[in-house]
Amino acid sequence: MYHLLVADSLGDGLRGRYLHHLYQHEFEEAGALEQELNEEWSMPLAQLGSIYEQAGGDWRAITTADQDQLLDMALHHAPSAGAHAWAVLYFTGVLDSLPIPNVPADLKSRVHWKPAKRQGALEVPALGVLPNPASDRIAFTYDEGLEQGVLEIHDAQGRLVRTLLLNGRKGMVETDVRVLPVGLYAVRLVLDGLPLAHAKFTVVR
Repeated sequence: MYHLLVADSLGDGLRGRYLHHLYQHEFEEAGALEQELNEEWSMPLAQLGSIYEQAGGDWRAITTADQDQLLDMALHHAPSAGAHAWAVLYFTGVLDSLPIPNVPADLKSRVHWKPAKRQGALEVPALGVLPNPASDRIAFTYDEGLEQGVLEIHDAQGRLVRTLLLNGRKGMVETDVRVLPVGLYAVRLVLDGLPLAHAKFTVVR
C-alpha cells in the first residue's frame, strides 16, 4: 500500500505518506517529510502532526491550547488539515457533533432541502425525538423527503445499537426502547450514506 502513495500520480501521495508515518508513530519518518509539506499547501497538516507527536501519539493528551489550534485548522484549513482536525476534536469530546457537510446539489433537490430554521442562535433540528426522556417507546420525527433514509442509534460509547429503516414512512417512526440500557443515546438520520440530521435522547426507568 505504501508504495502506491510513493508513486501516486494524483499529487496527494505526500499527504498520505506523512499520515501513514504519523499514525504508525514513526515520528522521525514523518518529520523528514515536513519540509516538503511546508513547501506545499499542506503546511497546516505538519502543524497537526507536531501536536500529535507532542502528545505522545495520543490525541486524548492534547492541551487546551492544542484544542484551540485544532479548531482554527478545522475552520480555516479545510483542504489541508480541516477534516483531520474536526475528527480529532470530535474524538476527544471537545465537540459533541461534527459540522453538517455541504449537501450535493442533486441530493438537495431530492430531499426538498430547506435552510435551517433558527430560534435565537440555536438551530431547530430536522430530526425530533419524543418523549425525551423515554422509558418504553420513542418516536422520531423527520422532514419530508427523508423517508427513504436510515436511523442509526448509538450509545454513549459510540457503539451502533440499533438501525431503523424508514422504508417510506412519512414524518415519523416509532421503536421500543425497553431493551436498551438506561443512559444517553445519539441518533442520526442517514440518506444515501450522507448524515443529514442528528439528535440525542435519554432512556430512563
